[in-house]
Amino acid sequence: MILIGLDTGCVNAKRKVDVLNFVDAMEYFKKLNTEMINISGEELKGYVDGFQKYLNKNKSPQFGRFDEGTFDGSIFGNQETDDRADAIAQKLFGINFHKLTKLPNENFFRDVMIINKAIEDNVDFFLTIDKHFINGDKKEWFENKYHIKVRYVERQDGNFPLILEIGEYLFIKE
Repeated sequence: MILIGLDTGCVNAKRKVDVLNFVDAMEYFKKLNTEMINISGEELKGYVDGFQKYLNKNKSPQFGRFDEGTFDGSIFGNQETDDRADAIAQKLFGINFHKLTKLPNENFFRDVMIINKAIEDNVDFFLTIDKHFINGDKKEWFENKYHIKVRYVERQDGNFPLILEIGEYLFIKE
């Protein structure tokens, strides 16, 4: 069965975005599984509508960060996790994770942690509403380096090719 990782922003986009409704329907009929990386208290603000469904279900703990989240909802990574975070930060933001002196944006750590954990969990697809995960050659980079299909979810119409891709992948994996 395939596993689809959902970026935090996809949770509230449900019922408004056709591809996320399709994914929900396929999960309901036990054709796939979804997971949402456990998010910090900061990211919980404003995610009320669709979040409750995922609060106690399909949750994968995030990698711990000392000034955010809770220890009971976090795990500690190893050298591989650390090296992967470096590679992801370099690819997404052009920044060496360990030589960081200033955050490029407020979601920098969360974005690196979320995609890092999705890779760790061996998700087949990672769906996001943030274009910076796929700009340039990033989509191909993630697929070639980590065998994860990172896909941008349109907030409006335009997701039909993605629905077809996921549907085709479902039949190939069965």
